[in-house]
Formats: sequence, structure tokens, C-alpha cells
Amino acid sequence: MGGWERDAAAANLALDGFWIARAPVTVAQYTAFIEADGYRDARWWTPQGKEWLRGSKEPKPWRWRESPFNSRPQQAVTGVRWYEATAFCAWLSAQLARTLPRGYTLRLPTEAEWEAAAAYDAAWQRHSYPWGNDSPTARHAVFGRSWEEASPDVATCPAGAAACGALDLAGTVWEWTTSSAQAYPERAHWLKEDFTTSDQDAPIRGDSYYSSNVRCGGAGQQPPWPRLLHLHLLESVAELGAWVAPATSGGSFLGSLGIAVGGSRARRCAKSPLRMTWF
Repeated sequence: MGGWERDAAAANLALDGFWIARAPVTVAQYTAFIEADGYRDARWWTPQGKEWLRGSKEPKPWRWRESPFNSRPQQAVTGVRWYEATAFCAWLSAQLARTLPRGYTLRLPTEAEWEAAAAYDAAWQRHSYPWGNDSPTARHAVFGRSWEEASPDVATCPAGAAACGALDLAGTVWEWTTSSAQAYPERAHWLKEDFTTSDQDAPIRGDSYYSSNVRCGGAGQQPPWPRLLHLHLLESVAELGAWVAPATSGGSFLGSLGIAVGGSRARRCAKSPLRMTWF
């Protein structure tokens, strides 16, 4: 992991197998969480998420149902804070309890899991982009647009699929992960289960529809409360290129991604560690 720029730190990490969502979470999927009173059910929220929720004057994604943002069913949901993304994953785990393998849960991916899904093939060869090393075009990813434009629908660029089958890991929307940006890359595989509102190192990955550079090494960090990101689920449930955000951030370009893992350790997958499922 890491080492994307000359002299940048790099680390060899051992990852357990996991499943990653085929595409980012959509407006339609997030709507189900809202309509199920997800914001009122304390079961889904981390301790710090509950604190944020009690003090929030607007407990919903930024510009929710305000066209052109968050207004189409298949549009990638945006303006989601880290706390909201984590609560959505907890809620969805409960809804899919009879579908997931025993002991499995949904959560946001760590930075290492996101990077593995986005940049590596089954032989663990790393590439500059999810689809390989060819320069990006409109066939591969949604990028280079104006910020004022709406976030795109998910899964519109099949040519940009990663080796594991996941889509939209470059461009479209930034995605939250659940490890510490300050610990990258040596401990990028360490799961961080909560952030205080003063933390400034919630990693975001994947770039957005208005980014000009969508290389897998892009990265950033934010506090957990700004409304900046979107969701891409991991099955225990983020993307590659990193930026760090507050867990409370929720601007127009942030959402979420998810992965699935079993218990505290994901099951290893035979030969291919990045088997994909859509949920």
C-alpha cells in the first residue's frame, strides 16, 4: 500500500478476503434508510454519531432531494457524513441478516481494502487506475465536470470496472473509509470504528465527478462531520485516491461504499481475494 509518489511511504500489508459492493450507494437505497426512521433509531449510530445527531440541525444528507443533487433514484447519494454512512451500513446489515453468510456484516472499507479493490488485480499487480494503466476517458469514469453539475448515476462506465468487478472507484464521488489517514500506509488496514467531531483524519478516496486526476493514489482526509462524501459498501462495507475529511463533513461530492466481512476477520477467498457481490 502507498508509495504512489516518489519517496512516499509504502507498506506490505496482509489483508483478509472481503466482498465489495458493485457500485456506490444510490439515492433510492439511502431513501430506504431514511424512510425506515434510520435517523431516529439509536441502534445504528456509533457513540460519537449519536452525539453529532443530538446536536445536528439538519440530520439528513446535504441538499437532500434538491435537484440536481440527490434527486434521481440511481444517482450516487452525496452529502453524507461519516456518521451517516456508518449508520446506513449498520442498518443495512440488519436488513440483510438472512441473506449474508453467517457472521458477516456490512461496513465501510478501510483505506487498505479500498486500495486493494481499486488498484490491484487477482495477481496483486498494481495499476494506476481501476481498469488498468490506460489514460482515463469518458468510457472509464465520470470526471472533469463542473462542481455545480449533479453527481452522476452509478454504474454508467462499465469499461472502468476494477479487476474485482467494482465500478465507480475512480471519479463519480469521493468515498468515506474507516481507518485513520494519519496511519497510512503502515496501518491502513486497521479498522477505526468511530471518530470524535474533533478528529480531522477520516480518509476519503476515489476522487469525484469534478476531479481532473482520478488515479488510484489520490487521497485526502476530513473531519467526520462535514457533508462531503458518498457510500460504496464493503461486505463486513470507500475507494482509491485518498483525501481526509471530518466524520461530520457532507458536501456535494462525498458519499459511501461498503464491504462485507465475517466477524472480526473476513473469510479468505480462494485465489481471488476480491470476490464481488451486489447488495
